[in-house]
Parts: sequence; structure tokens; C-alpha cells
Amino acid sequence: MTSDPRRRKANLPADGDQAKLLLPGGEVMPVRVTGSGDDVIMLVHLLKRQAPLPGEGPPVLEWTSSRGVVRIEGSVEWEESDLVRFEVVDVVEVDQRREHVRVRVPRPIMLAVESSPRGLGTFAIDLSGGGMLLAGPDTLKVGDRIRFRLRLDAANEPIDGVGRVVRYGAGGYRAIAFDELGEADRERLIHFIFEFERASRRVRRDDDAAPGS
Repeated sequence: MTSDPRRRKANLPADGDQAKLLLPGGEVMPVRVTGSGDDVIMLVHLLKRQAPLPGEGPPVLEWTSSRGVVRIEGSVEWEESDLVRFEVVDVVEVDQRREHVRVRVPRPIMLAVESSPRGLGTFAIDLSGGGMLLAGPDTLKVGDRIRFRLRLDAANEPIDGVGRVVRYGAGGYRAIAFDELGEADRERLIHFIFEFERASRRVRRDDDAAPGS
């Protein structure tokens, strides 16, 4: 198979690095790297294998380097009961820490300010792994702590957490930093952000490749 130049330029994980396979259904599989080359990365599955890997959509290998989080799309197959062969298909590198990667994607959210029992409905204008930007309400003040219930999509349970208002934005937007967010919910949020980024990037590539563009 001809090697893609993007693969050779990728900052591949080193032997012994801890990583994660992000599966199409949203599952996260912890793995350890046991060898890598231009096109193939061998991974040891760190948990007992429960079921065959889903076949719809490309899995993504994610690990943390000195530059931040790196993600690579690929195809996988089991070599042995706990050994996974990951063949690189496309490289997606994120140079920032993952909690700072931000996407603009409005989502409904319910708020409860600790000083008031009354629930408030608004929208999260953009999202990251470390916080979000809210479209009001204008009654929120810097320092207020809020409980929130964020709905990413109609098919899954909302994400519950606690945050605090850290600043006002243009147009009256309120920037929220997460104080309390369960690890499973954080992984769901990061996975959602990454999938949204990936879909947006593909749309831009298709637009650039369209005749007359």
C-alpha cells in the first residue's frame, strides 16, 4: 500500500504510550502502544475484550503528546484476544490541550443558580472540554455558581455538572468554567466536540474540492 505523506508527518505515539480508541458508537477503549510504523500501530487492549469492534465509521486513536492531544483516524482488526492492529487512514492533530479546543454549536441547556431555586432555560453557544459560552441570562454575575443540564442530542441523556461564571462576553454572553463534571460526561462532551470538528472539516474539504471553488 502506498504511504500517504500525511502519515509520515504525523507525530505517532511511542512504544509504551497510553492511548484511547474512540469507537463510532461513543465507547472509549483504553490501550497501550506496543509498536508503530508509517501505516500501522500495534495496540494492547488494557481491558478484557467484551465484544467485536463496531463496524460503522472509522475508529480514532487518541493520545497526549507534548504538543497536546493528537488524534488519528484508522481501521482496526484483532490480531489476538488483546492485541489490536490499527492502520492509519487519516491524521487529525490538535495542538491545544483538549479542554481548550472549542466549537461553535448551539445546544439547549437548563440552569439553576445556587442562590435561586428557579430553573432557567437558555442555550450554550459554544462548547469545550473545560467550559462553555452561554446566551444569557443577563442576571448571571461573575462568580455565580450554577448547576446545569446540557443536552447534546435527542438520543442520549443530558450532561449534568456544576460551573461558575468567569466573565462576560460580547452581546451579554456569559463564559462558564466547569467546576464539577463527571469523567464519563467529560468524555462524552469531548467525543461530541471532536465528531463535530471532524464533520465540519469534511464539509470544508468537500466545498474546496467542488468545481468552481
